[in-house]
Amino acid sequence: MQLPPLEYTHKTHPRSRSIKIKVLPDTRLEVVTPPGTDRDSIDRFLVSQLGWVERTRRRLGRLPVVWDDQRVMLFGEYYQLRRLADADRLPAIAIDGQSLLVSAPTGRDQVRLRRFLRHTAQAYITPRAHQLANQMEVTFSSLGLREQRTRWGSCSRHGHLSFNWRLVHAPPAVIDYVIIHELAHLEHLNHSRRFWEVVGQYDPQYADRRWWLSRHRLV
Repeated sequence: MQLPPLEYTHKTHPRSRSIKIKVLPDTRLEVVTPPGTDRDSIDRFLVSQLGWVERTRRRLGRLPVVWDDQRVMLFGEYYQLRRLADADRLPAIAIDGQSLLVSAPTGRDQVRLRRFLRHTAQAYITPRAHQLANQMEVTFSSLGLREQRTRWGSCSRHGHLSFNWRLVHAPPAVIDYVIIHELAHLEHLNHSRRFWEVVGQYDPQYADRRWWLSRHRLV
């Protein structure tokens, strides 16, 4: 059997009953299998799914990218990146019109930019989650930001909310939708009809937000 020319990350999950393939937003492959699945079985499954993998990768490749070497999207708007020589009096990151000025030593600009984006996400999401929770009359136990490859947010059965800091690239209305989505899970830990009714009550245009997320590569 000719093996597929594909590199992938292999993960096992004790509750998995079959082989599953994920094409991540950056087009890398992740294969999730039950424990003990042999390599030949994985390779055979990959061969059978090559068409789907390539179609999905082509679709992702056509999506707008929110962060590259030339520009970055912040709250739904693109800013041109301008790299400055490091100087003690200059802030690490500053906004000048539609430009984002990055002052950093050679090779450190991406580190400073990532830190700025994460802090900016925290400054928006944390107070906004409290505001929306008050409106929805729900209470969460804690809130944190992480870098996640496949999720924008999550809600545990213990009331812990976790959000992807890369949501900072999205327009505020889209970020609000993700927050509302997770807050609704505090009462409905599923995606039942009642769950979507709650989401729609606080964001009647949530379908538009979902469409935006599907059309942009945030991670």
